[in-house]
Amino acid sequence: MSVKNTVEEIIKKSHYSGVKLKVNNILGEFESKSSTRPWSKKKWDSKKRRIQQILKVLVSDKNSPVVTSKCDDDNSNWNELCYYCEEDWNENTLIKDPVIALMITILGRVSRKVLPNAYNKYFDFAEEEVDSNVLNNEYKKWSKKFHVERLPQDKQEPVSMPDDEDARYKIYDSLLREKCFTADYLGSAHDFTLAGKWQPKKNALIGYRYYPFGLILREHMVYLVAKSINAEYNIESPDKHFALHQFTNVEQTNITAGNGEKIFHNYIHNHIIDEPINPLRDDDDNIISINKIQLELYVSEAVAEYLKENTPYELEVEKTNWYSEKYPEKLRDGWSCFVAKDVPDTEQLRRWILSLQPHVEVLEPEELRESLKNIAKKSYTMYEDILTWNEENNQ
Repeated sequence: MSVKNTVEEIIKKSHYSGVKLKVNNILGEFESKSSTRPWSKKKWDSKKRRIQQILKVLVSDKNSPVVTSKCDDDNSNWNELCYYCEEDWNENTLIKDPVIALMITILGRVSRKVLPNAYNKYFDFAEEEVDSNVLNNEYKKWSKKFHVERLPQDKQEPVSMPDDEDARYKIYDSLLREKCFTADYLGSAHDFTLAGKWQPKKNALIGYRYYPFGLILREHMVYLVAKSINAEYNIESPDKHFALHQFTNVEQTNITAGNGEKIFHNYIHNHIIDEPINPLRDDDDNIISINKIQLELYVSEAVAEYLKENTPYELEVEKTNWYSEKYPEKLRDGWSCFVAKDVPDTEQLRRWILSLQPHVEVLEPEELRESLKNIAKKSYTMYEDILTWNEENNQ
């Protein structure tokens, strides 16, 4: 922070206590922060001249709230000046800037829950500013084009970005202006449902045009929700999510992408990033709704404690352990039942349950139970085959 900004911050901090600061008060703040011992008179006088120059600049700056007047306390010289903020100045003034308001709004989605309540009011001020009619329309729309799915769980970089910084700039600018861009995508072909005979080699999509709709932050990944079109064959894909760092050779266009707010909201609402199982699709193969299930789990004591603390899928303890009553021969010490309603039926749900094996058994629905049972059988066969091969080749 520059000396000028530091001086201004010192004066702002004194505003709410109603204290008017003299030059020596401000100098004292600098001395306490910058040295373990008192300054010499020569250094003090040198710093004082510098601070006085900065104060003149701040007072004359129309964008600064700092004002001055003669001090009126008994301990002041007759012509000594005091510095303070204008009476009607408040800390929300800065948030009136549309870009800063947008930045604070986005930051709030990530950090609101880990900051003291006293600081959350700034997020509220920023959100009000973003929603106001005064705000630039592009910035207002941007707040609805960003969604935080899950934050990073470890010390990895919070996001994976394209190696080419220019690529990220062009994609974000296209999203902001609601324009298409062309690019090569180096990700897996699994992200697409395009006709196989036009699938480029090496799992790369070359020269496609993208209609960007929004960004999803999920752990250390940023995904772009977009529609892609093969320009050569004019083949349009359903709405998909693309790993941002896999884009390269990005070029902006003046082709209008349109407002994708409804598409982006549908993508988030229907948990499409979690790969829904047998969803309902429209004529263009876009997902319009997904299946939801009542999930019933029989879990070990360790997993039960985890579920009580983290409550994934809003699972709650079933007070009556009907499973152990119905199947007393399967009763396990310390195990209990958890139930949740309206759980999205997705591949992500299956991966999550499998990650907790062998401490979780699915009781309902039967289709999910059978699906996981088949996966378990295949896994067992795979490991059994490897074991048999090792035994045969080590004889």
